[in-house]
Amino acid sequence: MRILISIGCNLYDDANTLTGAETDAQRIFDALVRPEVGDYDSNRSRLLLSPSIDEVRTALREALFSNGVIDTFTFFFAGHGGMRAGSFYMWVRDTRSEAQSITALSLSDLFRSINEATPNQSNIIIDACESGGLIADLGVLLKSDMLGDAGTPGITLVATSAQNQFSGETDLGGFGTNAILDCIEGRDFVQDTASVLDLVEIGRRVSSRLKTADQCPVVWGLNLYGPPRFCRNPHFGSDPARPLREIVRSWPANSGTSTREFYDALWRAYASVSDEWEPRSFSDVVSASLSPLASTPDLLAGFVERFGDAVMERAQFSVDPFRRAQVSAALAVSLLPYIQSEAVERSVARFVEVTGDQLSTAGSQLLDDLREDSYALMAGGSGAL
Repeated sequence: MRILISIGCNLYDDANTLTGAETDAQRIFDALVRPEVGDYDSNRSRLLLSPSIDEVRTALREALFSNGVIDTFTFFFAGHGGMRAGSFYMWVRDTRSEAQSITALSLSDLFRSINEATPNQSNIIIDACESGGLIADLGVLLKSDMLGDAGTPGITLVATSAQNQFSGETDLGGFGTNAILDCIEGRDFVQDTASVLDLVEIGRRVSSRLKTADQCPVVWGLNLYGPPRFCRNPHFGSDPARPLREIVRSWPANSGTSTREFYDALWRAYASVSDEWEPRSFSDVVSASLSPLASTPDLLAGFVERFGDAVMERAQFSVDPFRRAQVSAALAVSLLPYIQSEAVERSVARFVEVTGDQLSTAGSQLLDDLREDSYALMAGGSGAL
């Protein structure tokens, strides 16, 4: 179960009114309860706008102790904040500056509640002035009886400003919240290698962005057991160059070859197989890339095998059902000058076999199209050609 509490406080009985905190909380809530973004339980999660301290404590009690085992708990706060007596406090509507320990939510109290409820992963985001002061409260978390055992809960904290800084805002919301939302909704790139994003890597990206706004976010994470979980990664698997990048990245550093120099040409050849494809141009690029590997046939065969897997996957997006057969045949031909090597000979045999299979598949599709439409071979027909 994934539960979110998102708090934004604009209205105060004993402090200046804010304009963007409620908007920040609303936007975070709306984003993270979406299944394709955060998949937090929309029925059990809570959005609190300018609440009283009693309303906050009630919401925390219900969220942490009335829902059974919690996989991921995320707490977001936007509003006034301040340090008092060595602890950081989040101010809500009825907070009084001279009585913060009673009328504000202390980070230490939130930590104690999390320690008792033991969600598998907890994420805390605070977009408030002086929020970097949360470091003073970490002693509540760092207890020996909470660390090291199997299943030890993980916790990640992001504060959007340092202990001695204000948190800036625009008409669209706080600088920090805007940067976080850009990451989780895909407008800003974090990484594309994992299906989920954790709050630490988001926090690092936010820290880099907010340097220009004279804010220095604080990012802290403790996870001794299992992967941290915050939200889905909108960029996972979306990079069309990823298969080719992985091939080049895995190339042996001590191979003495210059294959990486052909990356741009290989990328163009790779991208072309799903669109306007010129077999001769494709073959020329592959042949040029293979020439530095002539003295290492095992590496040469391995490279073509990996490149072949990537381009064959790309070719399935072509409207031409014969494209995969054509690409496989072109790869086999590119290996013929090196076929005296057993490794290369095996690769050629594999590509020839794949070519035959793909021709059979495309031919069957063409036959089905002709049965449905006798004019399928004519221009403008509904068939595959």
